[in-house]
Amino acid sequence: HEADLARVEDCKRLIEASLAAFGGVDILVNSAADTNRSTLADFTPEQFDRQLHLNLRAPLLLAQAALHSLTERRGSRGRPYVTRISVRKPRESSHVEVLTKATWNRLSLGSERELFL
Repeated sequence: HEADLARVEDCKRLIEASLAAFGGVDILVNSAADTNRSTLADFTPEQFDRQLHLNLRAPLLLAQAALHSLTERRGSRGRPYVTRISVRKPRESSHVEVLTKATWNRLSLGSERELFL
């Protein structure tokens, strides 16, 4: 299914389609991202909004929509959630991307209890 993860409706529709097609969601991998480079001096509000929606809000909405299935189907198979670790060594000119990815990584760590126990 095609989806623009910057759109709330598309995030919900994507999980609904997965639930319908496969009977549940076993794992959620967040690999979609807007990786446009910018510096503090040259980023635009539009670029910031797009990266915030795609890199931070979308994974949160996807996890929320899949939460019941992820926790119900997990069993003893381990962690059902994968996030990017690319913020450890950020590229030059990637300020907004690194901000959104680092924030998501911290949020996902804070959600471990809800997702993984």
